[in-house]
Amino acid sequence: TSISAAIGLTGEQVRAERGPAADARRFILLRPWRASTGVLVTLGDDADPHPAWLLTSKNPDRLVRALQ
Repeated sequence: TSISAAIGLTGEQVRAERGPAADARRFILLRPWRASTGVLVTLGDDADPHPAWLLTSKNPDRLVRALQ
């Protein structure tokens, strides 16, 4: 799996991405009791059934840097 992009999200953006802007094909890992902010990772692998991952993270900027 190759990563095309990774962007940090605010709590409001995470709520939107798991609600009105949700894509049922995404892999989602949410731990709302631990963190409200998150990261949206877009994948560049056409063979992967998940076009993106939505993850919560206490340090989204740090996770984005690690993924780049």
